Amino acid sequence: RGFEEEPCRWIISAAYLAFQVVASLGLFDLTGKESLPMTCCPMFAVPRNIFGNELRAGMMTDVDLRRGGHIDVAYNYTPFHKEMPLDEELLHKLPQRVLFFMNAKHTHPLVEFLLSDKSRNKDHTAVVANFEISSDLKAGIERLVAMLEGGSDRDWTSAAKVGEVLALQEECRRMFADDVCRAREVEREVRSDPVEKEPSLFQAITSWLLPAKG
Repeated sequence: RGFEEEPCRWIISAAYLAFQVVASLGLFDLTGKESLPMTCCPMFAVPRNIFGNELRAGMMTDVDLRRGGHIDVAYNYTPFHKEMPLDEELLHKLPQRVLFFMNAKHTHPLVEFLLSDKSRNKDHTAVVANFEISSDLKAGIERLVAMLEGGSDRDWTSAAKVGEVLALQEECRRMFADDVCRAREVEREVRSDPVEKEPSLFQAITSWLLPAKG
């Protein structure tokens, strides 16, 4: 009931969306030329087909990146970048749990310079995380990539195909959340275990002078 509750905001949002559609169709899709986006990110004006020959990659994290104070691991920093990649040491310094995956079988020439030599043009789904993930989650991500790779360019018009992809994506997200909860539980158990400390010098001398009886 968006229009009934907030008619003013609904009209402004609808007008903004209409202008974005006009800008995308009239200045990009029909002319084939780049145009200034009406939004902050040009990606909103560039059509992409998830079933096409695209670079297949994604990330999952247990924090809300829209809030302040987080390193932007969604675009700028990944283990697959050529410059300043997130290696294993840096990954474990991140305060949040994060998982990256990528299959670079179809690497567009315009983005090849962003990826490391061992990452681009590889028909292999790499999965990297800074905590222990289950084999089911890894298998789910591989199934998702294989599903997109095995589709046709026209599958985006099939509600059943798109629904199948979204369902598998939701399943992977659920397994990721379960693995995060499991990792947190292990960390709590480690912190709660008593750590045996070495005896102090006073305790060592006392035990030597006054040995325990029996």
